[in-house]
Amino acid sequence: MTKYYTDLMFDAETFSVNSNAGMISIGAVLFNVAKGIEDRQEFKMNINLQEIIDNPRFHVSSSTLAWWITQNSKAFEAATTCPHPLYNVLFDFNEWLRAYTRPGKYEKQDVRIWSNGAGSDLPWLRNAYETLKLDTPWLFYNERCYRTVKAMSQVQMQRVNDHDALSDARNQAHHLCEIFATEGFEIW
Repeated sequence: MTKYYTDLMFDAETFSVNSNAGMISIGAVLFNVAKGIEDRQEFKMNINLQEIIDNPRFHVSSSTLAWWITQNSKAFEAATTCPHPLYNVLFDFNEWLRAYTRPGKYEKQDVRIWSNGAGSDLPWLRNAYETLKLDTPWLFYNERCYRTVKAMSQVQMQRVNDHDALSDARNQAHHLCEIFATEGFEIW
């Protein structure tokens, strides 16, 4: 019997902070916010850098590139090792999501998709889908902002590895579950 998840935490590493930022790595963790992360259903793939740089629909910022140079080399290596074409990354992400979440309306998956900010990770991912003329696999009204919930709580997050998409998604999902459990928040 397939176990279905109700929530997904998504994180991306990029070459910009604009709404059309070129993503270089994506990471996601499936969980149930009311129960926490019971087992690990995780996804991570790196994206071909040249494809991002060459596509005018993706913004690449010289200041963000300079910022990456100042970061731990392991973080950049984690975001750029074994890259794949963007189409393959999005296709594999869709297949992974379909395997562990319930089908919803309009041939999309019924899962709450969380990210750290309403103007960052999910708009970057949506832009990638639109650039390749693909539909997003989630329902737009299931988008959630982890940063907003985080701002409403005093529960502190313990960081393990900054700027690795999967590690960040995992840490954010754990923190979100801890906030819900500690604050007594109920999911809508």
